[in-house]
Amino acid sequence: MRFLALPPGVYVLDIEIQGFATLHEEDISIGAGATIERAAVLKVAGLAESVVVEGSGPRIDARNPGFGTRFGPEDLASIPTRRSGMFDLIRTAPGISPTSQGTGSALVSAFGSGANENTFLIDGTNFTSPVNGIARAEPGVDFIQEVHVQSVGASAEFGNVQGAVVDVITKQGSNRFLSDTSYYGQPAALTSQPVRLRIPGAGGLSSGYERVRYRDFTTNLGGPVVRDRLWFFAGYQYLRDYDSQPGSDAAFPRIYEQNKTFAKLSWRLAPAWQLVQSVHVEHWVNPEQPTLVKPFAATLSQRASVPAVTFGYLTHTSANTVWDVRAGHVAFSQVSTPSSGNAATASRFDSVTGVTSGAPQQVGAGKQFRSTAKATLSHYRPALLGADHEWKTGLQVETGEHRALQVIPTGTWYLDTNGQPSQSTSREPTNAGGHFITEGVFASDSLTFGNRLTINAGVRFDHSRASSQDLPALDADRRDTGTVIHGLGTMYVWNVVSPRLGMTAKLSGDGRTLLRASYGRFHQGVVTGEFAPLHPGQTPVTTRGFDPATGGYTRVISVVDPKRNLQMNPATRSPRTDEYSVGIDREMGRVTTIGVAYVRKDGADFIGWTDIGGQYRADTRTLADGRTLPVAVLVNGTAARRFLLTNPDGYSLTYNGLVAVVEKRHRPDHVRTRSQRSHQRQRPTAERSAAHVPRHGQC
Repeated sequence: MRFLALPPGVYVLDIEIQGFATLHEEDISIGAGATIERAAVLKVAGLAESVVVEGSGPRIDARNPGFGTRFGPEDLASIPTRRSGMFDLIRTAPGISPTSQGTGSALVSAFGSGANENTFLIDGTNFTSPVNGIARAEPGVDFIQEVHVQSVGASAEFGNVQGAVVDVITKQGSNRFLSDTSYYGQPAALTSQPVRLRIPGAGGLSSGYERVRYRDFTTNLGGPVVRDRLWFFAGYQYLRDYDSQPGSDAAFPRIYEQNKTFAKLSWRLAPAWQLVQSVHVEHWVNPEQPTLVKPFAATLSQRASVPAVTFGYLTHTSANTVWDVRAGHVAFSQVSTPSSGNAATASRFDSVTGVTSGAPQQVGAGKQFRSTAKATLSHYRPALLGADHEWKTGLQVETGEHRALQVIPTGTWYLDTNGQPSQSTSREPTNAGGHFITEGVFASDSLTFGNRLTINAGVRFDHSRASSQDLPALDADRRDTGTVIHGLGTMYVWNVVSPRLGMTAKLSGDGRTLLRASYGRFHQGVVTGEFAPLHPGQTPVTTRGFDPATGGYTRVISVVDPKRNLQMNPATRSPRTDEYSVGIDREMGRVTTIGVAYVRKDGADFIGWTDIGGQYRADTRTLADGRTLPVAVLVNGTAARRFLLTNPDGYSLTYNGLVAVVEKRHRPDHVRTRSQRSHQRQRPTAERSAAHVPRHGQC
């Protein structure tokens, strides 16, 4: 017996057959992409007796050969985190490491892979940035039903990813009207201020950490539009977080603001047909934090809006077959301006003190788009050539694009050395961008032999074309000049094959000890930010030295012209990672699971810049403390340099990791046994059942 296409959630299983005692099991938690098995044993019931047994079968996913972490509703409610997004949860997953400072960072590494090598999904919509591979949206935590982090061993269904696949499954309505409202606040009186530092140029005044304002309000509502046919869920989050750091002027705090709105419709079009549609929209203001070396006037304020839309996720289910189609789109628009609002002041940076003053070095604007369409077909075929088969095949088309404007306030920023003028850097407003289209197909088979061994095999093919597109020229005020900047056209074409192989084996008859092993080849998808510096809209950068005799920056040090100094190798290969894992999971008692896994990654063909035109000689330089430093001195001038974007020799990755996990459930199973004169009359009869939940977020 198989239950196909169940939404993620907590289920109750009842098996009733005339003449047998009823089996009843509660609190069966099923997550996205999981397959849960139960071996149901029904006893023959005696006359005039009623027996109800609540079972507690194994909760380990017996079909996933890789390494993953699932955060369900109980985890989201109990783990103490910030409430502005999902990344505090993601960073707690084993094998996931933040790659930059700050609790709000969206830059994470999965078992040694780069921060630009993950895939992030919301209800089937890929909201990964096409520019740099980071997440481009963060649903409010009260809108989330579940977060699944597949750190290692993703199936052939997922391509163009070398790191983790992060699924964010959002809540949906039901036949009951449910609502909740929450408010969180943090007054300054309850905020510790352990450090006080002097404010530069403030006449001896000092400051500590100042909590100016923290307000977090969320409200959700869900229920039926048409009972048993159409349900809705909607939510809104209002967040205001104002503070100032030690050493900065408390009169100019960082003002962080968020407004997030989410809406979802779930349709039962017919008994076999389901349709899900959702939209997540967020607007935020995220300024840089003023610090001791970067005062308020030198910080950058970023404003953005991000709609992520699942136009439709249509599913049809029959006895042993499920097919689905989905389409989604995410758009990201951002404007960066000086926090002070003054764009007529030049920026200055002192290389000795590390202090930036005047204004930010660069402002600008950008837009990013990603669209995804995908169709899959799954079919279950029992008892074929000695095994049960679950075949899955699919195809997808994905496009991504970005456009960026970069402006230096006043056109020039200055470099000082301990307060003395040193250099200037000048540049006209620059326009850049990139575009890609990828078509992928995959096929896989999950073969189960008896009740102990499952083999997962699959292969994926992706065809990607990266291009430098035509762009409208924008001026320093973000206005369209009416001029079209013609791009370079196709930059490269990739055709890559990604095989996958995995195995799970039950080492104990009760299914509570499981051996997992997996191998897969994973390729990087197109990252448009890598080749954007070559776009013809990029303007030359001129560096001049200060002349004390004239009091001006008249000595030209270098001119870097992207049109002349930057090139790309059209034969650039797709970076790839061969990934291996082996691990053992064991359920200890009713609420605790332990696991140990070894992970190895071998990566090659990574993309980087190499100078093929500059000629260098080995030399040394003496530091201020008397130490010498080996350097390479350019001998044929800056104009001779040719930086080639390619696959440099030796640019590779080798990673070995060992991870141990102890997981304890928040709620124990509730087991009750009620019987009257239990009489066993014959041997038990066993019936197998399995529940398979499709992964709502798919690449």
